[in-house]
Amino acid sequence: MKYYQEWVSKKDKEQYGIDGIVIKIDSRAVQEALGYTGKSPRFGVAYKFPAEQVTTVVEDIVLQVGRTGVLTPVAHLRPVLVAGSVVSRATLHNEDEINRLDVRVGDTVVLQKAGDVIPDIVSVIKDLRTGKEKPYVFPKNVPDCGGPIERIPGQAAYRCVNKNSFAQKRRKFYHFVSKHAFDIEESSITLCQNTRLISKKWGQG
Repeated sequence: MKYYQEWVSKKDKEQYGIDGIVIKIDSRAVQEALGYTGKSPRFGVAYKFPAEQVTTVVEDIVLQVGRTGVLTPVAHLRPVLVAGSVVSRATLHNEDEINRLDVRVGDTVVLQKAGDVIPDIVSVIKDLRTGKEKPYVFPKNVPDCGGPIERIPGQAAYRCVNKNSFAQKRRKFYHFVSKHAFDIEESSITLCQNTRLISKKWGQG
């Protein structure tokens, strides 16, 4: 794949982003004979480039409360440029993933963007540990609302079981205005926070 390797080496020199190449059959007659699947043509194959990887430091691990009560640990990172944008956060998904990576606060980690979009911690550079790194332990209560946390047997996620959790209500509101729901124009999490559209009194009474 000489052509592929040529583009791997020169893709970063282009004035536009490129994450791979597509190889197609030239013959129009053969293309028409092969046709399409439900999602893509049968006469072309995409070859993705390897994801760009950088190193950064985990400065903190913070729980994020979802609208269904699922608690997601999020790594707060020393800001670093990767695949064209500055990244300062990456999800750690759940306790099992934290244990698999053995990631700790203070660790130097290898970071990439999965699919060139989603920040993803690939591994921990354990040789750079100083002994000051702190393992993350899930708390017994949600920091935002103080409600109890439980992990349902057979599931990976911890959940906030406080039905009156303001953090859950806030996330439900963010989802309501998002493009996945009512798609309210010019709304965003930052806008909702800065304009104080919701407060801890919201939904009471």
